[in-house]
Amino acid sequence: MCVLGLSLAWAGPVLAQTITVTSLLQQDQFVAGVDGATFDLTLTLSDALPDDARIAVTSYKRISTRQLVRDAAAGKLTSPIDTALIEVSADDNVEGNTISITVPIETVSRTKDALQLSASGIYPLAIGVQQDKTISTAIVTFIERLPDNQTAPSVSESLDIALVGAVDGAVTMQPDGTSMIDDASRAEVSNSVQILEASPPLPVAVALKPEIIESLVGSTPDDASLVDALNASTTLELLSAPYVDFDPSKATASELGDEFTDQLRLGEDALLTALPGQNVDRGVFFVRDELDAGGAQLLRDLGFRTLLLSHNSQKDTGNGISLMADSTRKIEFGFGAGATVDVMLAEPNLSAAMTRGSTSTNPYLVAQQIVAELKLLRTDLLSRGETLSGRTVVLSTDDGSLPSAALVAALVASLSSQPDISLVSLDDAVADTSVSLVDGRPVTAELPVPDAVVDSTLARQIVDVTSRVNGFASMLPDDDMRPDRWRRLLRVLPDASLDEQARQAYVDVVTDETSAIAAAVSAPASTTFTLGGRDSSIRLTLRNDSDVALSVLVRLSSSKLSFPEGEKTVTLPSGTTTAVEIPVTARSNGRFPVYLTLLTADGSQTLGSTATFTARVNALAGLGQLVTGIGLLLLISWWAHHLRKQRRLRHAETDASAGRHPASERN
Repeated sequence: MCVLGLSLAWAGPVLAQTITVTSLLQQDQFVAGVDGATFDLTLTLSDALPDDARIAVTSYKRISTRQLVRDAAAGKLTSPIDTALIEVSADDNVEGNTISITVPIETVSRTKDALQLSASGIYPLAIGVQQDKTISTAIVTFIERLPDNQTAPSVSESLDIALVGAVDGAVTMQPDGTSMIDDASRAEVSNSVQILEASPPLPVAVALKPEIIESLVGSTPDDASLVDALNASTTLELLSAPYVDFDPSKATASELGDEFTDQLRLGEDALLTALPGQNVDRGVFFVRDELDAGGAQLLRDLGFRTLLLSHNSQKDTGNGISLMADSTRKIEFGFGAGATVDVMLAEPNLSAAMTRGSTSTNPYLVAQQIVAELKLLRTDLLSRGETLSGRTVVLSTDDGSLPSAALVAALVASLSSQPDISLVSLDDAVADTSVSLVDGRPVTAELPVPDAVVDSTLARQIVDVTSRVNGFASMLPDDDMRPDRWRRLLRVLPDASLDEQARQAYVDVVTDETSAIAAAVSAPASTTFTLGGRDSSIRLTLRNDSDVALSVLVRLSSSKLSFPEGEKTVTLPSGTTTAVEIPVTARSNGRFPVYLTLLTADGSQTLGSTATFTARVNALAGLGQLVTGIGLLLLISWWAHHLRKQRRLRHAETDASAGRHPASERN
């Protein structure tokens, strides 16, 4: 026979045209421990059942471990015990090929009309169709036989169960500024609505991707109705999530911790705007990727008191160290200097079942496996003398995505009849689950410290584009819509689903549109200014060829001029040429270059290349004449003094010669 697609050996030839049990739609979860007790099954067959055919229900040796449950679900059954052949009457038909049957049990004797379950415990059951003494392909489920004379499960302590999932999808914002929601993303949101509508009283914790929810609001009426349903849900626990799919550990490794913080704020704002009837829980962060010390510290610094790891995250984080821990309790992650954060773990083995059940054509069967494992987990804990207090089983898929609505409906239907298993909110689970202790100390796993920056390309890209957007936004009028659109494009850049080429498409749009604005502003290519005084002004003509007024920052620089008013911000009306006067003070005469740079109004971005003008300065002519005059006077004074001195020297020599004449000696 075949169980969930796996072949099992079964005696007897295979009929040419066999009728099979194709699915299990409903069953009782337990049967009383008394002779004559019964349990009900609702089945779908591949075809109408002939009069001579019967439903064959075979019990197998009871199982005591969760691994044996998984083995049985995979087709590796224990030894058969008994087979009951159930006649199907017209009254058993529900609709079409769907039938409901009642299976009686016996605890001591063995007959063909009742199924022997001699002791309490969990039994695998194979259900097939017998025709001509041959039993066709069968499905496998599980039934709990209660202790002797017990008609309902005992409720000494209940095991708490919480359901968690995430809704993700492709980026909806397109480079041209339009939104496009793909069918897969819409289906995920629709699935979450179906889960919430079908699951009461089961609370469901969901990390919705805010960017998708924001786009749904402004999409079609059908899309908006999905958001309305989320907003009206009384069982939705809304978990905080970044605006797009942005991993905290990769954010810190790329020096984008501040960007992650902004993304988280944007995400929360978007969710609260779209879903005003809900509250966003900042207490728990659902981690779906590898986590390192940097990511854990960032999340704790942002106020998350508990981290919840999906199965895939557990495998990738710290070489799978958390897989060795008790998943029904919290552990601690350490990340240096004694810092820790509480961690809850999605139950790994049940995550695999949740993943399989979400794609199975028979999710109810997978739900029975999950219920059987939960029962055995509870029994095992109590048999070891441990308490169920402070324990929670978190159900999620391997990658953390929401399970299918069909699987959740099957789980809710199955667990609602189990008084020893309680469906609780994640918020209550976090509050009531205690940390595992060893020798009285918390179980702590040290997370690896991230390496140096692994790739700063995204960080540089975000910084550059952000600066460019802010710069050109400062040029535009307040009511211009382009900066808002640029910022919406900028918000999606960190999304993990975008590759380098896709991300560059968003950047190119911003670059091209801002470059067009820059090109709309022009100044004279070259000119010569003549300054006739020490304090004067330079007159520039700037043109704005765009269709809106633009504010620009004018910056002049020169080694021979100073600018008392510094840089000047001017607003250029659209489609006109505007004269701008800049006061200057000359430092010297001559001809020298003056450099003109036009920038965005905030001064962060240049608009084109720097222009070079020539200044001719005659401002210092009067001072030169004064200096020249003083020089001439000094020169004349020196010559006059020199001539007088020479005259006196000649007179003195004449007098001396006259005293030495021979005539004077004769006297």
